[in-house]
Amino acid sequence: MADPLKERISLLEMGEAQGKLQPQHAAELARYRASGATKSTAAPAPTSPNAAPSRPAPVTLDAPATVPKGQAAQAAYAKVAALRSMKKQLNRVHELYDRNMSDSGASGLKEFNPFRAANQEFDGAVAGVPMLARQAFRVAGSGSDSDAELKLITDALPNRWSFDGTNKERFRTLDSLMADMIGNNAGLAGYSREQAAALRAENPYRPAGKPPLPKAPPRTSRPQGGRVVLDINGNPVR
Repeated sequence: MADPLKERISLLEMGEAQGKLQPQHAAELARYRASGATKSTAAPAPTSPNAAPSRPAPVTLDAPATVPKGQAAQAAYAKVAALRSMKKQLNRVHELYDRNMSDSGASGLKEFNPFRAANQEFDGAVAGVPMLARQAFRVAGSGSDSDAELKLITDALPNRWSFDGTNKERFRTLDSLMADMIGNNAGLAGYSREQAAALRAENPYRPAGKPPLPKAPPRTSRPQGGRVVLDINGNPVR
């Protein structure tokens, strides 16, 4: 003989699964669950087919996913923090260079004047980078390669006596070098893979007055009939 209570619970659970349960019936089913008459759990609330898809939570860089333990991990964490500060300082150097050090011809001679305020400001910003580099590479447990890494950065710093093309290449080299160093130390410092990728791409330099690059236009499929569709750059869409 069927158990009326089990049949009742089964009907209530079926109604819940279909999203058709009335409030009083939902309360009844909750009482059965609280009493142990059924071991089922509450079904998730039904979602609307028109509901916007959930977005992944943004990656936070405030702290590593895993607390760094041990001398090597703590040294890597300190190195990543100093490299992040160096990247901001290098952006400041780049900004001052673009603003005051990019003249050509006779106008460029003012860049060699040691009493010019803009030159002193640029030199001071450049001098801040090695100070931050020493914080990164002179910590206990940072390894024997630290002196070599420090020399790589200090030797690559731009200056007022080099050609513009040389300095632009130095900026590119330093950006790439610091991104690699951050990526190489982030895992040991306890950052997750997602955090490490975000750290590498953090604080890209953008010249003053230039907004971020727009997103690429969406690709469109080739229509029927053989007509070729060109993208915004005049290239055929495949």
